[in-house]
Amino acid sequence: MSYRKIEVDGTVFEYSVGRSHVKIKHVGAFPKHKVGHVIDEYEVRVRPGDIVAFIKFYGLKVKREDKRRKA
Repeated sequence: MSYRKIEVDGTVFEYSVGRSHVKIKHVGAFPKHKVGHVIDEYEVRVRPGDIVAFIKFYGLKVKREDKRRKA
């Protein structure tokens, strides 16, 4: 699974969009229909702006930093 990086208010989040969920690393997994735009019964689109708005609206924080990552 590959993660994309996005910065929200100075904090870098890593996220991946799957078939049914959006996973934000060290935060949690959320159903796509709660994060993105429902097109029809079978299709939901998630844009990076949707993820930024979701993180800001719910005030999500990174639970822990990856200790293996070097500064």
